[in-house]
Amino acid sequence: MNLSPILSEYQHGTRNARIYKMANGQYGVNTFEADTDYNGFEAFDNEDDAECFAETWVMSHEPI
Repeated sequence: MNLSPILSEYQHGTRNARIYKMANGQYGVNTFEADTDYNGFEAFDNEDDAECFAETWVMSHEPI
C-alpha cells in the first residue's frame, strides 16, 4: 500500500480517521480506535465517499 500525505483527518473521542490518495488513484481511509487498539482500512473511488465514511466512522459510538 503506497499512501500520499494526509488529505484530511477526523477525530472524535478515541476515534481517528485519516484520508489519503493512493498511488492507484483511489482514496484510502485509515481508522483507529484508541480504547481497543483497533486499526482498519477502507478504499473508495472518490474523495467525497472517503470523507463521508471517515466522518461517520469517528462519530459512531458502536463498539468495534
